[in-house]
Amino acid sequence: MQSDPRTISELFERKIRYVIPIFQRHYVWDEKNQWIPLWDDIREKAMNRLAEREVHPHFLGSLVLAHKRLPATTQSIPTFTVIDGQQRLTTLQLILSAMSEVCRRHQQENLAEDIQSCLFNQYRSMTDESERFKLWPTRFDQETYTDVLEHFHNLRTVQEDMVCRV
Repeated sequence: MQSDPRTISELFERKIRYVIPIFQRHYVWDEKNQWIPLWDDIREKAMNRLAEREVHPHFLGSLVLAHKRLPATTQSIPTFTVIDGQQRLTTLQLILSAMSEVCRRHQQENLAEDIQSCLFNQYRSMTDESERFKLWPTRFDQETYTDVLEHFHNLRTVQEDMVCRV
């Protein structure tokens, strides 16, 4: 077993997949008990950074991952089964998706694209369409999760298409 502190960037920037196994509970985090405290922590870190104050790392909790063995091909995406931490990983992905849209609305396209690279794997020859998602929830949460990520992603695609036509 390995214990390595990782940043959000280190978790999501590279080509990778986190698969939530069927035995995990459904996504249950709510606004009052988990979202608001997490957002308050994120906001505090951001405000300290903007004020050029010292920013200490925030401990989000541990993740327990099991490397999933896949057939070795040049197209294989490193895949991990999430044993513990799926609520946090899912919430982070939803927050990143929303942040990407906020960046777009404020004409921060480069930052929005950087954030998008933490949500989607960008490879042309994937064997399974779901491989483009860095996180893949259980079948119970897949439709809602993909609807949220696709909504923001499709908004970008529609906006880019409109600009190209003009």
